[in-house]
Amino acid sequence: MSWRKKIGREILRVFPAFIFFLVAFYLINMIEGLFLKSHGIAPFSFYEVVIAAALVAKILLVINNLPFINAFPGKPLICNVVWKTFLYELSTIIVRVSLLLIPKIFATKSFTRAYVATIESMDIERFLAIQLCYILLFFTFSSAQELIIALGAEKMRKMFFGR
Repeated sequence: MSWRKKIGREILRVFPAFIFFLVAFYLINMIEGLFLKSHGIAPFSFYEVVIAAALVAKILLVINNLPFINAFPGKPLICNVVWKTFLYELSTIIVRVSLLLIPKIFATKSFTRAYVATIESMDIERFLAIQLCYILLFFTFSSAQELIIALGAEKMRKMFFGR
């Protein structure tokens, strides 16, 4: 298989997740912007939202290729939905904290000082609020994903779009 076909196949695999998270993150960003406007804090730009959606979509695809992703075969779908939601949430926490921590490690040349500086500069309530939104999104995404696996993509397409 040529590299163009591989890239095309990868784009097709990531596209539905990317669109789902792009719309969801944009809505979250708009809501957050409404709350933060009175404090003079600007929400993320559209390009930052696009990058975040692309990053999360790619992370989900990587996680979906882990050997232990379907840890509950033969069990009710909710088992894999909750498991995947947990793994996706854990991965976004790791990525978000890393994005804040890594620049400080380079600046301070010390993991301990960088960690302390990250914790002191972090708006914990905002961080947790966004992570709670992510849990809802990941649960919804995982539920849809498991239904598509169980029923088949063609049947789901017919059920939703009548074709």
